[in-house]
Amino acid sequence: MEYVYITISVLIIILGSLSGILFINKKFEKFFQEKIKYFIAFSAGVFLMTVFSVTKEVFELSQNFVYPVLFIASGFLFSVVLNIFIPETHQHHTSKDCQHTKNKHSAKKVLIGDSIHNITDGLIIVPAFFASTYLGAVTVFSIFIHEFIQEVSEFFVLKKAGYSSKKALFRNFLTSLTIILGVLIALLISQNNFLEMSLLSFSAGIFLNIIFKDLLPELYKKVSKKNLVLYTLILILGFGVLYSVNLLTPHTHVLEDGQHQNDHDHEHE
Repeated sequence: MEYVYITISVLIIILGSLSGILFINKKFEKFFQEKIKYFIAFSAGVFLMTVFSVTKEVFELSQNFVYPVLFIASGFLFSVVLNIFIPETHQHHTSKDCQHTKNKHSAKKVLIGDSIHNITDGLIIVPAFFASTYLGAVTVFSIFIHEFIQEVSEFFVLKKAGYSSKKALFRNFLTSLTIILGVLIALLISQNNFLEMSLLSFSAGIFLNIIFKDLLPELYKKVSKKNLVLYTLILILGFGVLYSVNLLTPHTHVLEDGQHQNDHDHEHE
């Protein structure tokens, strides 16, 4: 079933690349411009809970404390270096913020950054589902929310660069297909338990970078005291939603023979 879940998840995220179509309408565009930080705040809370879940999982999978820490740090540093060389990897801009993107060369750099970002998404999804259905689901939920914000932002960037709505959507769709490459690479790597744990740890590091170098700085940039409280409450809401799901959902782990094992049963072995 994990392969079915992975396939469905990839299709959902690819379709999410077309989210810009909602904002062809000026009313929706204005709404997004005004409320984007609400989306970012909720996304940050969801990512925090996802990192908690992934980190908890990797320490359960690993017999050694050192390896998970090393791979988490490696994932974080990889994201830092990637953002230095390709700062366009993450874009959270509305049409008001995109005046700097005045030519198609800049827009192409954004698309290249998005392609790399989508490959890393594919690398994350596979080991998450192989570890447990719950972890896969919350990981995909986190990625989808972040992708929604990202793809809409890129839609505005491409529009400002001179692309028509149709061409902007088509290019976003094409770049989203690179997630398939990440999935294929991850399927090869995740056949080994150690490599699966390593990839999950690496993914946790990437998520931490997204939270602390991308989402939170964007969220609390030039914020009033009133909005500071509001955004923090929405962040807590995002965390709380996934935490509630975590409490209500039975966790099963995929064993090497393809069977599933409940965490409760595992504790009594």
